[in-house]
Amino acid sequence: MENKRIGEIITFGKYDWRILEAKKDKMLIITDNIIIKQPYHKPRGKVTWEKCTLRDYLNREFYNSFDSTDKNKIVRITNKNQNNQWWKTPGGNPTQDYVFLLSLEEVAQYLGDISALKTKGTQIYYIDDGCDNLRMSKHGFFWAWWWLRSPGSIDYVAAYVLADGSVSVNGCNVYLDAGGVRPALWISLT
Repeated sequence: MENKRIGEIITFGKYDWRILEAKKDKMLIITDNIIIKQPYHKPRGKVTWEKCTLRDYLNREFYNSFDSTDKNKIVRITNKNQNNQWWKTPGGNPTQDYVFLLSLEEVAQYLGDISALKTKGTQIYYIDDGCDNLRMSKHGFFWAWWWLRSPGSIDYVAAYVLADGSVSVNGCNVYLDAGGVRPALWISLT
């Protein structure tokens, strides 16, 4: 996997992944498309990334779907789960994850314009950075929305990316099973 560039598509495990960041010894990748639709958390109620059922699914069932060779390449990282800066909703404790969802900050950094987070202005409900096409993703043949790990405006909603690629900082109810999942992970290059 040498000489791979940001934005390039690679195959890892059963999926196609887009390279978001490439360092000398590892790279951050996200599935090119939505792999499944499911709730961020079951049942309905207050939750952060640390305790949500989607995190459990990604770090158990999804992670265990990789063969041992690929599993050995997946790097366990510490995710800082920042508060929602628009609504001051708590993001929760840092987590140790093999597989995770992007945060609001990461989706703006890797698939948008990070300066949009620093100049909130009138962007109360959506990040308006002109980069929506970079975030659009399909589930099957159709454009669909997908979850982020960041909290939304209150403690039982999570931020997400709409089907048109815009980013909702207000969020969506965590129990909705129509949410798309685009796992992200770091893989070792050594």
